[in-house]
Amino acid sequence: MALPSGLIQIKGRRGFYTNITVPLKHRKTLGKSVIQKKAGDTLQEAQQRLWEEQSRARDLFQRLEEETPEGQLRARFREWQQIEAEQKRSGVVTSDLELSAEESLELELNEAVWPTADSQDPTVGRLSKEKEKLLREAEALKGGLHNWEEWLSERTVTSGGVSPLVEKRWRTVLKRFVEWSKEEYPERAKKRTAADYKRHLLTRINRQGRTSKHSTVAKDIRDLSAAWKWATQHGFAKVNIWEGLARNLEASKPRSLPDMKAIRAADKRATARSDLKYLIQRFTGCRKQGVCGLRKQDIDLKDQLIHFVEYEEEGKVRKLKGGQELHVPIHRTLLPFLLEAIPTFPDGPLWPEEYKAGEESWGDRYGDSFKDRYGFNSHDLRRIVETQMAKANVSPYFAFYVTGHRVPGMSEVTTKYVRPTAEELRQVVELIE
Repeated sequence: MALPSGLIQIKGRRGFYTNITVPLKHRKTLGKSVIQKKAGDTLQEAQQRLWEEQSRARDLFQRLEEETPEGQLRARFREWQQIEAEQKRSGVVTSDLELSAEESLELELNEAVWPTADSQDPTVGRLSKEKEKLLREAEALKGGLHNWEEWLSERTVTSGGVSPLVEKRWRTVLKRFVEWSKEEYPERAKKRTAADYKRHLLTRINRQGRTSKHSTVAKDIRDLSAAWKWATQHGFAKVNIWEGLARNLEASKPRSLPDMKAIRAADKRATARSDLKYLIQRFTGCRKQGVCGLRKQDIDLKDQLIHFVEYEEEGKVRKLKGGQELHVPIHRTLLPFLLEAIPTFPDGPLWPEEYKAGEESWGDRYGDSFKDRYGFNSHDLRRIVETQMAKANVSPYFAFYVTGHRVPGMSEVTTKYVRPTAEELRQVVELIE
């Protein structure tokens, strides 16, 4: 079995170690190209430690980025711009300003960049690579350009309620494009550059010797298009260079459901192990985040309901896709397992080890190991439930209150008027085989 990306085993040593790549620009500062630390003696322990170390590494790299001379210059220039704007709003005319933002920038450059020429030593008048970089940053600032890190920061702030997981995706997609194009100021990128990057994504060869799926490339392009759409709306760019580039890319072919023999074998294995996470998914059709973030108080054994709700407590955040909270009756097959197990759990989250603090997400470890244990993906349990309800002619508007899977074109008005009773919902759940 291949190890998760970021974990390695070292010959002659016991257990597992992190192997987190340090960006090239930070290797000199840190004195290393990878971060290797003992992660644990077992794979389960190592995976948990890996997620923690990856979160720390991202914070470290971001802090180092802000501490670079260019990052510091950028931050000071934005402060000067803000002061200048506030003074103008208060009625101070331009001629009365002590120093404009650009004048302050020039003063900074005179002190930090420009050397004193020496006719006797021709090397004295030359700029180092670091100072040339600083000068390029200053020219970009004076030209009204914004670094890609600024795009990311402003987009996160102005979008409101962005989860760390979404912010990570935004960063990853934009950073890949920036590194490929070698253009740190995205608004300078042209339509031709975007088209060339699309071609690069479609033709690059991965570690398995294959090209990327069209659906994967389409997702990257749609994510980049969303970033440029935000940028055009907020004055960071004039045009969306990605518009239309995801069209005509083939959608991924729907995977067929596991056959009944595989499902029955998995059901038998989960029952023998009393695997509550599997069994809850199997008889509710919830997502892995839904089951792994459950608390003891969310399992109502008296009224026989499972409450999938959002919460924030003890440093852990639980959000649901679309913010849709559900209250699902407990299936008769599931009930005995919950009656036996739930009273033995302490208060709070049932599986706190499934929480990934850096991304405020639940269930990655469960999802990663699921296929090795049962032969198919955990999300297939959701697809099985939805398929069984469809075959039983359950109204999709009723099924929505079990799985939270919204019907195309379903409006908020519809969800208010088409609301099943608790007894009707219990009848729907009992149709799950």
